[in-house]
Amino acid sequence: MKEFQLNTTTDKSSGTTNVSLQGKLDIANIADIHSELLKILKGSKKIVFELKNIEEADVSTVQLLKAFKNTCTANKVEVNFSIELSEDTESLFSKAGFSNIFK
Repeated sequence: MKEFQLNTTTDKSSGTTNVSLQGKLDIANIADIHSELLKILKGSKKIVFELKNIEEADVSTVQLLKAFKNTCTANKVEVNFSIELSEDTESLFSKAGFSNIFK
């Protein structure tokens, strides 16, 4: 059973895919999250992420999302992030040097 939830909706007329990602976003789930993200990239002109209700996260998640953002940029796909992090997770990302990674 997946410990994370990834839901998408797509506006085909604009090519925008909205992605809601929540749950345990850690190394144990990173391969499955990566697989789901690759599916989203196909056919999208713009991807809007909403990360909320994050139970656990680690640096592997940040690295994956940053790499995904770079892949999107290389493929001329716009990416935006809306993120709600707990104080502990925000501190982890900041200490790892990723405080502005999603901007």
